[in-house]
Amino acid sequence: MTPEALLGGFAHASTDAAHAFRAALEVMARPGRIEDLPGAEPPQPLSVAAGGLILTLCDATTPVHLAGAHDCAALRDWITFHTGAPLAGAEAAQFAIGTWAALTPVDRFAIGQPDYPDRSATL
Repeated sequence: MTPEALLGGFAHASTDAAHAFRAALEVMARPGRIEDLPGAEPPQPLSVAAGGLILTLCDATTPVHLAGAHDCAALRDWITFHTGAPLAGAEAAQFAIGTWAALTPVDRFAIGQPDYPDRSATL
C-alpha cells in the first residue's frame, strides 16, 4: 500500500457521508437533478462524485468489482483502506466501478436477493 492511499477520504467522515447519502437519495428520487458530492479526493480514474459514493455506500460487507482502467493498484488500495470493502470478481460484486464498455456484459453480475426474512414461516 502506498502512502497516497491514506489520503483523499472524507475530512469529517460521519457528516460528509450523511451529506453524500442525502445527495444520492435526491438524485435517485428526482431524475435529472444534479447534486455536488464534494469531500472525497480519490485517485484517478475515479471521479470525485464516484469516490464520495464509494465512501458512503461501501463497507467491509460490500464486495466491490473494479473493471478496466479502474482496476489499478492506487484505486484498490484507496478503497480497501477507506472502506474496508473486499475486492471481488463481477459474479460476487455488490458494487461495480468502471466504464460501460469495461463492465459489459452485465449478465455476469448477480441480480440480488431481498434481505428481509421469509415472513411466511411465522404466520
